[in-house]
Amino acid sequence: RQVKLIWQAGFETKNQWLALSDKDRYSEYQPYIEPSLSYREGAWSISLNGRLSGLMRQYQKKNSQNFLAEPRLFIRYSLTSKLDISGSYSYRWTASDITSITCQPYYTDYISCQQGSGQFENTTGQMASLGLGYRNVMTGMFCRLTSGYSNLRDAVIYESQLVNNVYIR
Repeated sequence: RQVKLIWQAGFETKNQWLALSDKDRYSEYQPYIEPSLSYREGAWSISLNGRLSGLMRQYQKKNSQNFLAEPRLFIRYSLTSKLDISGSYSYRWTASDITSITCQPYYTDYISCQQGSGQFENTTGQMASLGLGYRNVMTGMFCRLTSGYSNLRDAVIYESQLVNNVYIR
């Protein structure tokens, strides 16, 4: 039986602004810890890790604070010495940057459009997979069959509405 606990701590920051206006400035500060717990016994191997963080964002005079938990899980079971089955799951929360947040006018084909909503936005994603693997070191034959699922939410590709002859996102 083997149990391993590892953790890592850090800090990320992002500052963005548009050259057109000093008011359009976006700042992001994110202290985090990343714990990792691994367990192995016999044919089982399990790993649970992820990131716990506090995200502080500022755009113009608006502020936002979020606590984020982004887990990842990996499980492997060896059916025989050459055949194993594995599965994984992960969740991701991604903050939008200044290009999708800023409320900035631009002009195309004589139509006045507005980019961004001026609000804090984010996307979330989930991924899961299941795999079956074969490995024979003596003959050099390796094979893995994997099936996966991916789900991305709140990712706006394009959205607008016409208000007083102006398209607003």
